[in-house]
Amino acid sequence: MVRATINGITVAVSEGTSILDAARKVQIRIPTLCKHPDLPATAACGICIVKIAGSNKMLRSCCTPLEQDMVVTTHDPEIVEVRRSVIELILSRHPNECLTCGRNQNCELQRLAADFGIRTEGFTSCVPDLPADRSTGAIVLEPRKCISCGRCIDVCQRMQNVWALSMLERGIDTRMSPAGDIQLADSPCVHCGQCSAHCPVGAIIEHDETTAVWENYATRTGTALSKSLRLFASPSAMHSGSNLANSSPANCTLRCAVWGSGRYSIPISAPM
Repeated sequence: MVRATINGITVAVSEGTSILDAARKVQIRIPTLCKHPDLPATAACGICIVKIAGSNKMLRSCCTPLEQDMVVTTHDPEIVEVRRSVIELILSRHPNECLTCGRNQNCELQRLAADFGIRTEGFTSCVPDLPADRSTGAIVLEPRKCISCGRCIDVCQRMQNVWALSMLERGIDTRMSPAGDIQLADSPCVHCGQCSAHCPVGAIIEHDETTAVWENYATRTGTALSKSLRLFASPSAMHSGSNLANSSPANCTLRCAVWGSGRYSIPISAPM
């Protein structure tokens, strides 16, 4: 066991535990953006910086192991100001389209900006002009919203072993793209959805058919089909895992077909 002090609180953890995980053990929250519990630390964002007594450097807590008798400071005015500046730099490369973004109110960058009270642009905006990729009909890539955290790359390559996504270019021009800079539909993508599930912002989201469902509902008639559409379009049904096949009324026999692939296979019910 390794014993150390974090913000004056003594903590004991197994050897090799990161400062970030050790802090969480004693209910100390260090803000992060690139780190995800499913994935190894990459130290890409630089928001989780902390101070170590005896060192003149600010270290990234996600990838720095806690050492014996280490004295760690996770919050002070200087640390908070550096974190705020990093978030403002990220925001300068991110479009200000929160209200129309598929990740609105479920965005980690948006949450951090609110936590740090960022209300104005700290740096001149330089959002890249990159087109969206909707070629699969299941997953939408919007690389102009990418913050280069690398989560999607890690989960696609290391966890899923699909290698459909990669980082291209270098420096300020670094961007997320299907490997070889091709359309996602032409890549090895299997539509598992893990890239979307792990993206902290709206750079990779699931294709949204809500509008089409309601337009279809407005033009169709029939009790069974109407019930299926209402259930499929309701947020509560989506969260509960219900699907069209489960919505069949007792007095009607339904035929089910499957559209799409991977986790985006959708059972479509229609009267016999």
